[in-house]
Order: sequence, then C-alpha cells, then structure tokens
Amino acid sequence: MGEVLRGYFVPNGSYLMELAEDGVGGPSVEVLQEIGREIRTRLRPDTLIVASPHWQPKSGFFVDPAARHESFNDYVLRPAPFGRRFFSYTATGDPELAQALIEAGRAAGLPVGPKSYGLDHGAFCPLKVMDLPTIPTVPISISQRSNAETLLWGEAIRGAVERSGRRVVVIAPGNLTHRLDLRAEEERAAFFPPGADFDRIMIELVTSGRLMEIDKIDAELLRQAAPEAGNRPFFLLAGVVGKDAPGRLLKYHGMRYSVGDATFAFDVAAPAR
Repeated sequence: MGEVLRGYFVPNGSYLMELAEDGVGGPSVEVLQEIGREIRTRLRPDTLIVASPHWQPKSGFFVDPAARHESFNDYVLRPAPFGRRFFSYTATGDPELAQALIEAGRAAGLPVGPKSYGLDHGAFCPLKVMDLPTIPTVPISISQRSNAETLLWGEAIRGAVERSGRRVVVIAPGNLTHRLDLRAEEERAAFFPPGADFDRIMIELVTSGRLMEIDKIDAELLRQAAPEAGNRPFFLLAGVVGKDAPGRLLKYHGMRYSVGDATFAFDVAAPAR
C-alpha cells in the first residue's frame, strides 16, 4: 500500500535560485535546502507531486503525465546587478501515477484531465533549490476552482497514492501575502502592515490545525493580502494530509518585498474512522 510521507508548503520566488547559486543563502534558501536533504536521505520517496501556484486553469484540474519534464522560464528577469539569469530544471515523470491521479479525480466527480505543461518556476524553483532532480516528479495544477473542490482534489490525490503502492511527498508552493504590485527595487525592506496581520493569522491557523477556518478570514484583509493562488495550496494540502492536520512552521522570514515567505511541513493524519 502506498502512502503520502509528508506535505510541504514552501516559497517559490525565482530570486531563491540566485541566492542558492551564489552561495548567499538566507532563511528561505536554507530551509529549502534542509528539506531537500530530508527528502533525499530520510523520507526517500518514490515520487514527488508538485502543484505550482502559477498553473491555475479555470476549466478544471490538470496532471502532466509525461515521462520527462522540462522547465520553462515564466518569470521576469531581475535588474542587471542581479545578473539577469535564467535557470533550468529537468526531472523524469511518473506516467502511471499521473494517470492514477486523473482517474481518482474523475471518480470524485471533478473535472480532471491530462495536459502537457512542464515545470513553471512556481514548481521548479523550490525543486531546484531543494536539489531533487533524481526523484520522479508529477506536476499538477492548482486551478481556479473553488476551495471545496480543491480540498476534494487533495483527498482524491491521497486516495490515488495509497492505492498506487508509491511512497510520495506532496509539495504545494506559494506565498502568504503576495503583493508584488507594491514592490519597488529601491524598497527592498518594504513593510506592508495588512500583510503582516494576514501572515500572523495564517500562521496561527495552520500551526493549530485549523485549516478549514482560512475561509473565515475577513474578506477585506484577504483582498489586501492577495495570497498566492487564493490560499488554494492550503486546501489542497488539507485534502492530502487531513483537514485538522497542523503544519509545523519551519521558517518565516517576515514581511519583505510585500511578500510573506513561510515554510510549513505537514505530517499526514490518520484517516477518520
């Protein structure tokens, strides 16, 4: 019988690859590298499932069933002082598990289908910093569907994994506050008070296992914080690991660049009896 070994919510900014390559490090880079070591040496999964927050189709949920995945550069080049670098990443796929995910989603009544997509930087940036290219990977979409459907999609993923015989780690990248429109290069330590408030509330809810209360956050605060993918990565993870499963806060580097970078690890709760 297969199992989900762990779920992770991790940051995905392209700048993390630059910091890692330059050896500069920093809190978000260091925690990603530590997660990578844990996955490679202790968890040792058969397959990774990664859900990019940038892959958000309106029509349904998608799974890339390819035998090999190539990255593509969908991020804006940084200013010249940062080197104007593009990065790349490749990984083998797991077509059998990908098909099982599609079938499980459809059996749950969801609009799920195959799509050749590859790895955008929302997926490959954290994978590259974690250094996981040798582990077969299945990219999946988040979608713009409702939180309730996203939760159901996560539950279908867990069921498919358990029936597959695979040992799997699920990675759902994203940011808490995500207001890049407020950022300017000359404001490298920009502080956004509503974002800090939102991040604090999110961290409290996630670490106390109250993921289902995310939907109750004040609508105006939610609008101002504009969390990446509308908090759907958390509803996906709730479906995968359990609605009441708490997330351990591994790192929060604060309100910089009007973006809240936080990293959580989720152990899988036992199925409800």
